[in-house]
Amino acid sequence: MKTGGSSPKAEPFFRVTLIAGEFPYPPNHGGRADMWTRIQALAERGVQIQLICWSSELWGGRPQPEHLDVVRGVVHDLVVMHIPLGAKALVRRLCLLPRWPSHVASRAPTAAQWRELWPRVQAFGPHGVFQDNLWGGALAERLARQLGVPRWVRSHNIEFKYMQRQQALARGLKQRLKLAITCLGIERYELHNLRTADAVYDISTDDLAYWRGRGVQRGQWLPPIVRVPPVQAGAESRVHVLPPGCALYVGNLHTPNNVQGLLWFLQQVWPHVLVQCPEAQVVLAGAHPHPDLQEAVAATPGVTLLPNPPDVWPLYRQAAVLINPVLAGSGVNIKTTEMLQLGVPIVSTPVGAGGLTPDVRAALQIADTPQVFADTLAQALQGRITVPEAVSARARAVFRPEALDAVVAQWRDTHLSKFR
Repeated sequence: MKTGGSSPKAEPFFRVTLIAGEFPYPPNHGGRADMWTRIQALAERGVQIQLICWSSELWGGRPQPEHLDVVRGVVHDLVVMHIPLGAKALVRRLCLLPRWPSHVASRAPTAAQWRELWPRVQAFGPHGVFQDNLWGGALAERLARQLGVPRWVRSHNIEFKYMQRQQALARGLKQRLKLAITCLGIERYELHNLRTADAVYDISTDDLAYWRGRGVQRGQWLPPIVRVPPVQAGAESRVHVLPPGCALYVGNLHTPNNVQGLLWFLQQVWPHVLVQCPEAQVVLAGAHPHPDLQEAVAATPGVTLLPNPPDVWPLYRQAAVLINPVLAGSGVNIKTTEMLQLGVPIVSTPVGAGGLTPDVRAALQIADTPQVFADTLAQALQGRITVPEAVSARARAVFRPEALDAVVAQWRDTHLSKFR
């Protein structure tokens, strides 16, 4: 177990042990962005945070020292545990499958980790445990039970459905088998974890309605927070220059659902766009492009692949139109909520707009067939579609940090009610 941070300070008004499924910085994909912006906003609202999270070689290895320093500058105490790989770790995970699904079992602390962790959490003295996604549930449940404090859950997806879709869309036998094991037991555990939570803060209005239908009665919608970083002086020289007037996709380029959506776009949508706009350009930017996607891009005119950009916001600011062609998923697409901050036309599939309220969806151009997507994108590239500022402003307001004010007030009221 790798640890960092300082010893607890003077008695704060409110303390929370936050269990995150992975180290949240840098916020280079949707799940991390959702976690990191919320951690910052909670700290700004006077909540002292003990952050317990995990790293893995599959996600780039242990956090860099400078990234640890950034997180320590926001949280009161930081504990980073490493998910081991190899035969011994696999055997332990398989042995725990009857109790926990694979991603949860991989984060269940060993006896040695628990002996080190428990006194540290006791010394911090949290008033509640905030479980930020399903995968840290084994630790979050144990801590809340032994501390005798509430456990609050942030639900990012209907995880069992999300993982089943990824498994169905996986390209290659090895990835399909791996995801098939990952799917074992998720539905049973996810339902238990949410039903037994003291509160569930769902990212999606659609998912919230689904869980209510399955007996999760303590749920409420908590939209993701989006913060647009300021333009840094002198940063232009480090920014990749996009073709003028181009369309842009930003998101990871390797998960099965994203690869499926982008191949659909390249093969069934983009040719129709080129018929109407022969000089059109589209840029696909994101992490670790899948070989099938690289091959499709190489065979398609007017398409540029931009792997692993260090910062997506300078790219967003250059695009004339933003696209989200995802066809499968759950929760809320963080890429869509980021795109909404720019005030330019956004062409999205219904899945890309999933989980959002009508006020937010009104700022999107939603297209449900290849031809409609192509026609809408062509019109946007030609300047024939604009987004009224009033509509954009209403959509942006949903994702402000003030959404957390009511949550923090609920937590404090729950704690103070014990002493009334």
